[in-house]
Amino acid sequence: MYKTSSPYIERLLKCGVKWLPYSNETIKYAVREERIIFLHIGSINNIIEREKAAELFSNTLVSSLLNDYFAPVAIDIEEFPEIGQIGFDLLSITENIIALPINIFILPRAEPFSCFSNTNAENFIELAYNAVKSFNNKRALLERAGEYMVRQLERTGTVLEKEQPFEIRDKILHVYVRNWIKKAKEIEKIQKGKVCNLNVRYYIFLLKYAYTYNETRLLNEIRKRIDNLYGSAMFDPLEGGFFSQYTNNDFDSPLFEKQFSDNIMAAILYAMAYEYFGDQKYREISEKTISHLESSFRTAEGVYRTAISLKIHPESSTYYKISLNDLNRIFAAGSDNIAVILGMDLSKPAGALQNIKNSERIKKLSTEEKEKLIALRKERETELLLDNRVIMSGNCSYACLLPLIAKKCGYDGNEYIKRAENIIRYIIENLRDGDFKFHRYLLSSCSYGSSTLLDCALLLMALLILFIVTGEKKYDKLMMHYTSYILENYYKPDNGMFLKSVDKNHIISSNREPIIDYIRYSANSIMAGNLLFLYKIKGDRSYMELFKQQLYNVSPQLLGAGPYLAGWALQVLNYLIYKKSTFSGSTEQH
Repeated sequence: MYKTSSPYIERLLKCGVKWLPYSNETIKYAVREERIIFLHIGSINNIIEREKAAELFSNTLVSSLLNDYFAPVAIDIEEFPEIGQIGFDLLSITENIIALPINIFILPRAEPFSCFSNTNAENFIELAYNAVKSFNNKRALLERAGEYMVRQLERTGTVLEKEQPFEIRDKILHVYVRNWIKKAKEIEKIQKGKVCNLNVRYYIFLLKYAYTYNETRLLNEIRKRIDNLYGSAMFDPLEGGFFSQYTNNDFDSPLFEKQFSDNIMAAILYAMAYEYFGDQKYREISEKTISHLESSFRTAEGVYRTAISLKIHPESSTYYKISLNDLNRIFAAGSDNIAVILGMDLSKPAGALQNIKNSERIKKLSTEEKEKLIALRKERETELLLDNRVIMSGNCSYACLLPLIAKKCGYDGNEYIKRAENIIRYIIENLRDGDFKFHRYLLSSCSYGSSTLLDCALLLMALLILFIVTGEKKYDKLMMHYTSYILENYYKPDNGMFLKSVDKNHIISSNREPIIDYIRYSANSIMAGNLLFLYKIKGDRSYMELFKQQLYNVSPQLLGAGPYLAGWALQVLNYLIYKKSTFSGSTEQH
């Protein structure tokens, strides 16, 4: 047993496995005791898979096998996002999928040789038994497998060397988007019946692209998609906010967790839609999403928790669902009308719990009726699981986007800027670890995890935006300090990219610079955006050269990458927009 701030790890610690901490001490233990390291990577926000994992590790045969023959380690992807990135890369190599959780068998000296996602106890026992048997009798075979995996990992989602300069044209984005749409349809077929992530950031790029190039058909498709998203069970019509996952490619089958990061992205998406289409409803959606973040995620210190999930399986939960009997008890004779407003099926058994749907009809609910429905939820709030970690990267993202949302929606930006400034002030005062480094998150009096490039890049972006909107010298000073820190500690001159982490205290080395956008924009693509910002603000040509080198490195990989390089496609688009506005459409010579 060990202390953790992760509700996911707390859940697994209640199973029968004697989990070890993620540290070099575990490697030393594995070497000394001649044991395979078993690494499990998961998240509290994937409810169904979380419960499957808990069931798996509660199986006495599974836990005995892991305790007797392995050095078992479990991590939350929020605690070690850079290791989660490596897990995704390994899973894409072995199974050609991206999913959570991730299970990895690793030789004692930290060479992974097998990777798979969730499975049942029977299959897991067979895989683990075969791994132990091979380790005892055919270790050379496992070592060769480990060497192969490491070689593949070194080439997956990384840049090996600097690409030569070339002219970046609009055509690359046009081809990229055509391929993306084709790939997205293939992905939807593969994911049918499985858990799907909302991935709002994909729509952000496509919307900006379609608007920039006046792609009317694509604009209409995106508009239809985001209308369907809001007018479905994915938006909570009572308390507000978007759910982050759903099943069966069906927006009316949500999994009931709300992630801070996804709702930030949703708020900026609908703010952009309002800016582009001028439809007042998009402004209202963005405003409702921000209001939910402020009411449900904001802590007393003015910063924001990570997620709101459920303690129990969605099928068993009653918090977000309502039965006709519930409505009869609360509203008596008017219950059928309320059921229709909530999108419920009157033909279902009165005791059956149903999902409620968001629609235009919700506006017919009076304030008193909505308060009664929320009071019903309060009776069941013991089912809720709050992830109270204040995570640096998520809070920095919010600080970045608050001023932009205010601008796009035409608000008086002072209140939004004040919130952003409060977040940054809190981070600098409370999460600092030395002059420049930060802890990744803080919970009560215990802080955990050193910051990575993702944290530093998002902090820098927030400082850049705050300097642009306020002009205050303190932000200028801070952004230049952190620019120097990132360039000195993370930048790799040999390939022009940035390392994700400089912390070498890892079971699997994370000292590399993957570029793929899996569950969030890659840290390197965020840094690319920062470099463009820095050039616009300071006029220092070196920032533009660093920015363009990143685009040269990644642009050839765009074609066929689909949504997994959405952050980079956005930066290419930002560059082309800037280039046209600056040079009036002339060709820049390299």
